[in-house]
Amino acid sequence: DLFQAFSQWPYRFDLITANPPYISDKDLADLPVDVRDFEPNLALQAGPEGLNLLDKIISLAPANLSRGGVLALEVAAGQAPTVKTLFEKAGFEQVEIERDYGGHERVVSGIRADT
Repeated sequence: DLFQAFSQWPYRFDLITANPPYISDKDLADLPVDVRDFEPNLALQAGPEGLNLLDKIISLAPANLSRGGVLALEVAAGQAPTVKTLFEKAGFEQVEIERDYGGHERVVSGIRADT
């Protein structure tokens, strides 16, 4: 339901951050055993490209963020450029990609536009 609980809430967030499921259907089998066999599929798998939940969060976040509020999402390796485009299409500004300690593009963030 994501933001459903806040639909009648009169406030907006300054920061929304999430580590949602982002593993594509095809990549699920290639996960390390200690991840694949420990976490439920619901916590990992997010559709054919792994973008189902990321796309939904990005599209709903602006209505739940204050002006100038930040959205930051963890993404799978290789997804950052596509997710950055989703941020930009949703009207986010100053969209950035941050790398993790292993050098992988891991977090995409953006600022809700003032409009």
